[in-house]
Amino acid sequence: MRRFGIAIAVAAMVLGVGSVGAAAGEPAPAWGVSQRVTGGQFFWGMDLAVDSAGHVHLVAAGLHNGKPGVFYTTDRSGSWVTKRVVAWSAGATYIQPSIAIDANDRVHLALDRVECVECSVAKALGVFYVSDVGRTRGTFGAPTRLTPTGTSQGSLRVAGGHLFLTFAGGWGDTLTKVRLLTDATGHWTTTQVAASGAHPFLRLSMTGKPRVVFEAAGGLRYARAAAATGGWTVEPITGTDAADEAPALSIDEDGGVHAAWIDTSGASWVARYGHRTGAGWTAGLSLGKAQQVALSVDKPDTIWAVTGGEAVNTADGDGSLFGVHQLAGSSHDVAIKVLDSGAVVVAWVSGDPGGLWVAWN
Repeated sequence: MRRFGIAIAVAAMVLGVGSVGAAAGEPAPAWGVSQRVTGGQFFWGMDLAVDSAGHVHLVAAGLHNGKPGVFYTTDRSGSWVTKRVVAWSAGATYIQPSIAIDANDRVHLALDRVECVECSVAKALGVFYVSDVGRTRGTFGAPTRLTPTGTSQGSLRVAGGHLFLTFAGGWGDTLTKVRLLTDATGHWTTTQVAASGAHPFLRLSMTGKPRVVFEAAGGLRYARAAAATGGWTVEPITGTDAADEAPALSIDEDGGVHAAWIDTSGASWVARYGHRTGAGWTAGLSLGKAQQVALSVDKPDTIWAVTGGEAVNTADGDGSLFGVHQLAGSSHDVAIKVLDSGAVVVAWVSGDPGGLWVAWN
């Protein structure tokens, strides 16, 4: 979840599973024991990917063993290993990482570089890229610039050996141009997704066409590209307004489009879900109180979401009725991925005890 990057206080973890509103007749998922895979204070963004062998890859920004930077954690070797990808330095703080895994199980990362004065973002310095392509797996070179100073909010995907990155303007909620950068033609091409927006979230269709959700002045927007490099059609997500933030997107195996976001209009923020049909968007289904939400719909028959805030809750359903199940105590960031086998992995950031946590159903 890439909207809320400032550190917040979180309560102690409560491990285990308990139903807190499951759909009638639907049992709670059989989640395993939650596992703390690495310690630290990762309050500047976290993301999750799973490779073709089912190994989990996590990237998070913050502090680990007293050292600041962006850290990569994986169980690819059979045990969990954490490495620092890039250190923070004066004028070069890397936050809000986005991770993608290619067909060869190589790791690709996009990082927002910002000027940080006592950990308060003063200026966006562009989106940078690192990967382990051509290196020992899990080791990374120096970050290279992808977008100009004044831009941030990178969301990365990789397909067919090519990179796709959406990004927007400076740090915060200011609405600026939303753009796509890709090397799909063999050279770098930038196209404008929308003239005004923030916090774009990128996914690719089953045919490799970019799909993006983002915040706009009057509500959330969904953009679809006619080609790998652009040709954009933008439409509103019906039922959303300016209080809806932090959208997430997933595309199912039949090409169905699913979105989740945070509704900040009330005293308690609520995660909501919507999907696109032939007649337009069906939107606004509540997933409960939350400050973060992530979504994964890699199987066409079940939609999965995870929400975070006062508790980590998972939701699974058919798009009209969801069973909601408490997985753990409070969190700062959440992520979810449905594996090809149908298993689901959930990751989150905890503050006490600090670190990255993972659970599987």
